[in-house]
Amino acid sequence: MINWFILFRKRVINGFNRAFYLGAYKNFPVWCSANNIQFDIDFYDKDLKDRPIAHIERCKIKVGDLRTCLFGLKYPMGESLVYKSLTGDVPYSKYRKMLDESGDLSHHDAPDNHSKQVEDWVLSDEAISKNWPIIVNPKNYILDGQHRACAYLHKFGENHKVNAVRIYTLPATGSLLQKIIKRLLPWRNLWRWPRWKI
Repeated sequence: MINWFILFRKRVINGFNRAFYLGAYKNFPVWCSANNIQFDIDFYDKDLKDRPIAHIERCKIKVGDLRTCLFGLKYPMGESLVYKSLTGDVPYSKYRKMLDESGDLSHHDAPDNHSKQVEDWVLSDEAISKNWPIIVNPKNYILDGQHRACAYLHKFGENHKVNAVRIYTLPATGSLLQKIIKRLLPWRNLWRWPRWKI
């Protein structure tokens, strides 16, 4: 009963947020190009391409404040299998196997020392931190850059601040209310509306 209510409430809130957002959507690749930022194209195609983006901002975040969500579980970076592969507690192949089983083949061919290779690459040049920032949502969950975040955590600890890009997205699918508002207010993109932090 409680789970049903939470899901219903989330859908209602998301429907209103999408329906009454009157600002123009942001184009993530164009924004990144203008700000000299690189990102993983596979991440964009899978997670962002079909999501309307209300706002994008650059920020600094302590590595210890970053969170990750994989395989349906949310946990701090110190408990990430990628981080544990850097410390030697878990073989990287375990992480790769779990990705494969979930249907994500993005790291299928990655060698067993992949996380170490990423760490060496990240630490080889300070410009990498600026050009390849960690991409997060408003709650500091990593959308792109878990390996880089783990490298910073392993090398510098939880208090180290990293360059990040925070993305505020709206629900991927509009509700009936959103469609009605869009039909009634064809001029909606001409106005600015307070940004909804979803």
